[in-house]
Parts: sequence; structure tokens; C-alpha cells
Amino acid sequence: MSTLIFNLKDWVYRNGLFLKVFGVTLLSVILVAILISVSTLRISTTYFMDTFSLTNERIITESKRRFDDYTAAVVSTLQDVENSGTVKRVLAIDEASAINHAQNAYDIVTEIRRIYTRIQPEGANLMVLGPYDDLYNMNYSYWPVTYDQLSSWSFNNKLKAEPSRIHYAMVETDHEPLIVAGKALANRFTSGTYGFSYIAIKEKELRTFYEGYTTEENSMVLLNKDGVVLSSNQSSWVGKKLDHLKTMIKNDPLTSELKETVSIYGTEYHVLMEYITGLDMYLVNLIDQETIVGNLINTEELVLITIGIVLIATILSWLISRHITLSLTRLVRQIAKLNKHNFTKRLKEEGGYE
Repeated sequence: MSTLIFNLKDWVYRNGLFLKVFGVTLLSVILVAILISVSTLRISTTYFMDTFSLTNERIITESKRRFDDYTAAVVSTLQDVENSGTVKRVLAIDEASAINHAQNAYDIVTEIRRIYTRIQPEGANLMVLGPYDDLYNMNYSYWPVTYDQLSSWSFNNKLKAEPSRIHYAMVETDHEPLIVAGKALANRFTSGTYGFSYIAIKEKELRTFYEGYTTEENSMVLLNKDGVVLSSNQSSWVGKKLDHLKTMIKNDPLTSELKETVSIYGTEYHVLMEYITGLDMYLVNLIDQETIVGNLINTEELVLITIGIVLIATILSWLISRHITLSLTRLVRQIAKLNKHNFTKRLKEEGGYE
């Protein structure tokens, strides 16, 4: 064992120059490989996220335009109901003969069906509620609600308090949630109301406005000012309150675009946000940067390439360093073997020109 250690020390001593040159070269190669890999990863990530953000800004703008088109159709439909003389005349009648009642029912149904054609292409349903047990539901299977249920809905109090405004609410049904737009039918000449009109759309129909642009890592959320999610491609979030997004809205309620990071259910997301005026809600794009970049860059492949480069550089460094230092090492050995006064002996030259 002692002989092995002695031989090892002797080899290190005799090859000290080679080991120093090789060590410096190897360390330089490793540092350069690491720095290049990290720099490439950082630049690729930054460039991709900048490009991805620009693309998503266009996507969220297009989705917002789709929501604006829908809200314009909602406003137009509800205004037509309120401005309809036929609707107002029929709903204001308390009692009538059987013949008149049948004629009035025919008139109002015909009128509401005409108005319904404005919103029907959006996949929504139109309902009109009167004060005297009158409920006109254009598609009962869409939302099978009764007159008693609808007339006692607490949402009506909000509509009656602000008859000039359209409000939105979420309704949980047995099958799927509905987003309902409602407006009180106000009398222009008095301060009272003579009924309510509603437009209901299924959450899955709203989801089609943006779903084609979403993935598991790139989510869309429609939420109100209370932070409640009314629609999202993340179906488990619908109906739940996202407090972090609610805080962002309160801090800067009218900003059309926000670029921040927010934590939702333990995942960090980058945020793009657009305010939808007609809905008085926010359309939020949540980007899971870590997952997207992780899928973009194969870390295992990058590590293997880096290791391969280092190994190849190590072998080349070993051979070149050994070639350069070997002749010098042999020259030193020859000098050491010279007799003290035998300076006439010619030394053997080896190696390259250097």
C-alpha cells in the first residue's frame, strides 16, 4: 500500500505541469459549458415568454371582442323587450275574458319570438316574467324554472333597485351552471316596474368564446368583481372565489391589461386581464410559465448534451495537454540525469517546434 502511495505521489510530482495545464483547461471547459447552457436556457425562456405573451394578448383581445358581441346582443334584446308596446300592454292586464286572454297570449308570444331571434344564434334563451302569473319561456328545456321560483328570486330585488341597468348572476342547475342577464321592465312615465326580462346562457356556451385558445397550462377565467368565477376552461374553478384575483381587481379595478404573478391553488401564474364593460366583469388569462417552459425545453436532453460536450472536451484537453507537456517532462528528466560536470552530452529533442 505504501509503495502504491509513493508511486502515485511520484507520478503526480513528475507530471505536475501536465496536471496543472489539464486542470485549468478542464475547469475552463466546464465553466464555459455551464454558462452557455444557462444563458441559452434563460434567453430561450425569455424570448418564448415574450412571444407567447404577445400572442396571448391578441387572443384575449379576440375573446373580449367575442364577449362584446354577445353583450351587445343581450342589450339590444332586453331593450327591445322593454320598448315593445305589445309586451307592456299584455303584461299590464290583470284580468281579461277568455277570448282576449288567448289573443293577448298569442300577441305577446309572437312578439317575444320575434325578439328572441336576436339572441338565439348565441345559444341563449329569453324569458319574460309578468306581475300576474305570466311567464314566457322561449325554451323551457333550457332552464325549466317555474313562475313561483322566478318571481321569488332575490336577484329581482337588485334589478328593481336599478331598473336602468342590466345585471348578471350565476344560477346552479341540476345539469350545469347558467349565466343569467336580467333587467327590470320599467315604466317610463311612472317609477314602477311591470315585469322582468332574462337572458340565460349555459356556461359551456360562454366557454366556446375562448376555449379554442386554451390548454391545461394556458387558462381563461371570466370572473366578476367579487372574484367569483363564472366561466373557465378549468371546470373545477367555476362558481368558486379566487381571492388573489379579487385583490388584483380591487387594487386596480379599471386597468385593461395587467402583467403580474399570482398564486392559485399552489401554482404560480402570469396574468393578462381585460375588463369587459358590457358584462362589468374581467376576462383573465392565466399562464403557467413553469409548465409551459418545462414542456418547451427538454432539460434531460440539455444536461446530456452538456455532459457529452464536457467529456469530449476533457478527452481533447487531456491529449493536447499531454502532448504539449510530455516533451518538456522528458527534457527535465534528461537534465536531471546529466553528470554534474558532463555538459557536453547532447540532449535528445522530442515533440513539436515549441
